[in-house]
Amino acid sequence: MVASERALLDDRARVAIADVLRVQAGRVPGSVVLDVSSREGFLARRLALKAEDWVVYSGQAVRDVPGNVEEVSLSLPDLPFEDALLGGVFGAPIESSLDVSEALAGEFFRVLVPNGRVVLAFRSPSHRAPGVSRSVPLGAVGALEKAGFVSVMEIKERPLRDGSEVRVLRAVKPAEA
Repeated sequence: MVASERALLDDRARVAIADVLRVQAGRVPGSVVLDVSSREGFLARRLALKAEDWVVYSGQAVRDVPGNVEEVSLSLPDLPFEDALLGGVFGAPIESSLDVSEALAGEFFRVLVPNGRVVLAFRSPSHRAPGVSRSVPLGAVGALEKAGFVSVMEIKERPLRDGSEVRVLRAVKPAEA
């Protein structure tokens, strides 16, 4: 595959994943969210353009920054936010790995408001593209459940043009937390 074909595929995958995340997020309480991992902040940018009255924090440099995006320096697992500030934590680590460890899951729980959502999309191998190496990290579901999240699920969303699949990891902080 030549570089221009890969760039086109990556752009299509990014749009598809951003749309999947927006739909899977459901009703996000509040109007402050974090893009914890997406190349060039594509997810933060897309979310910011869809909800211009939100504050969208991004852990990556964002290309063509909308006015409601604020770049933050992230050193995972420690998140630089007050307790119960964010309505949602989103991520689409297409080209990087995001280890959803117990420490990171605990930080997600700490910074989310009650009913806040964690929605992370991963590109996974399928029978049509078995060579794709990225996938939902082992132990991620258990780490989120141990942190106190409910409705933790891994959802197979849709195939991408290269034959790989989008898998979404979704969790909700309980209302009583």
